[in-house]
Amino acid sequence: MASDSAATHKAPDRALAREGLLLAGALAGGALLLPLLIWVVGGTVLGPYPDGGPLRLLGDFMRLLAQGSLAAWIILWGPYLALSLARVTLALWRRIPR
Repeated sequence: MASDSAATHKAPDRALAREGLLLAGALAGGALLLPLLIWVVGGTVLGPYPDGGPLRLLGDFMRLLAQGSLAAWIILWGPYLALSLARVTLALWRRIPR
C-alpha cells in the first residue's frame, strides 16, 4: 500500500515539474527571443531601431517591464498564454465525440 501512495504523489509532482519547465521556457522566450524577433521584423518592415541594436532593445524592454508597461508584460507572458490556450483547445477538441 505504501507504494500505491508513493505512486499517486509522483504523478502530480511530475506534472507540476513539467508545468514549471514549460513556464520557465515560455517566459525565457518571451523575455529574450520575442523581443529579438520583434527587433528583426521591425527592422525589416519599419527600418532600423532608432536607439541602437538588439541589446539596446532588450534593455529598453526590461526597463518597460520594470515600469509596468502593459505592452511589455503582454510580450513577456504571450508565449505561455498562447501555449496554454493551445493546450486547452486541444484538450477540448479531444473530448468531442467522433
